[in-house]
Amino acid sequence: MQKKWIAIAAAGMLLFSSMSVQAEELPRRSLTVSGSAEVTAKSDTAAIYLSVETESAQVKNAARENAQIMTDVRNAVIAAGADASRIETQNYNVYPQNIYDDKGRVKSKKYKCTNSMKVVVSRLDKTAAVMDAAVEAGANRIDSVDFSVSKTQEYKERREYNLDRSVLRHDGPLHGDAAPAAAPEEHVDEAHSRAILFATPTCPNCRIACSYLDKAGFKYEKLMAEDNAELALGYGVKQAPTLVITDGREFEKFAGAGAIKTFLSERGQG
Repeated sequence: MQKKWIAIAAAGMLLFSSMSVQAEELPRRSLTVSGSAEVTAKSDTAAIYLSVETESAQVKNAARENAQIMTDVRNAVIAAGADASRIETQNYNVYPQNIYDDKGRVKSKKYKCTNSMKVVVSRLDKTAAVMDAAVEAGANRIDSVDFSVSKTQEYKERREYNLDRSVLRHDGPLHGDAAPAAAPEEHVDEAHSRAILFATPTCPNCRIACSYLDKAGFKYEKLMAEDNAELALGYGVKQAPTLVITDGREFEKFAGAGAIKTFLSERGQG
């Protein structure tokens, strides 16, 4: 009888062992999640593609006349509000054109000169005025007008945040954010706060933020973010304009022209 119970116990242990092995070999369940995001932004830049065409029986005359008209067009669009530093020649071409009689024989020849220019306007309200000025100055072809967003890369890289008011105060690590646990080490007089406006050269909202601060008589230091990347990263700056107020130990930051305007209003300076 004792041998029988030993055999039964051994069989039970073997069964349990085999069940354990089977349980361990079951595949693990997994969940795969994918997602996408879309950012919509208003156009803030217009690119106007225009051309000047001239023709003459003499190639030199066609080229000379074209150059004079194009100079007039360039001066006119700049006066109307185009960005002088962002005007560029797209294409220049001089070619002969034969004129035939009724029998298909070459009767005469003339030369045609075409000069195409790209004109960038950073203030959309000036777009129509720039086109009118170009035509009045001698441009005889408006090929196309393209509208775009100037800060495309910034929109691609930024995280989600409140556009109207984005304020972070240093009270320790921020969950899910790469903002610093402490203000970057700087030589700041603790009795006086330092105000820094991080901006970029082509940011239209930076100019708006500066106008708010200047009108309010608020003292600040303007720094280009790309030239002070390490300092901007230390404050967790992710967009321009961003106003940072620091006493050397802790800081507040206000991201966007709207948040800066609200900050000034709350101080009675708006």
